[in-house]
Amino acid sequence: MAYTQYSDKQIDKFHRQKYILHLEKITKNLYKMLRYENSSQEQFISRFDNLYKSLLKLKAVELYTTHHKEMESYIHNLYQKSQSEDFVLEDIREVELANLNRLQKLKNSGRYKKDKHKKQYKDY
Repeated sequence: MAYTQYSDKQIDKFHRQKYILHLEKITKNLYKMLRYENSSQEQFISRFDNLYKSLLKLKAVELYTTHHKEMESYIHNLYQKSQSEDFVLEDIREVELANLNRLQKLKNSGRYKKDKHKKQYKDY
């Protein structure tokens, strides 16, 4: 049975897509965990630890957009904070929700910038 030979470019694209999708998965899960008040600190730390370790298992790729770079650095920084001794989830909940919202705004900032997306209103 014959199989297709993939080029290095295709393989790199696959790894990049997989890494980016995992970054987005982590941020969505973080948002859900922070939004719900009934999530405990132990649950948050254990779930985030599992997500972060699964990210480390993936092949690290070079990210080109500012949104993806910011997302990656945010996840690394939050993981460092969560592993410290003085980490209290209730103290940082609102701040981290605001940071996640800022990341989402950064993602959507590039949309609808073209003239064809702007409606032209004429005076009648």
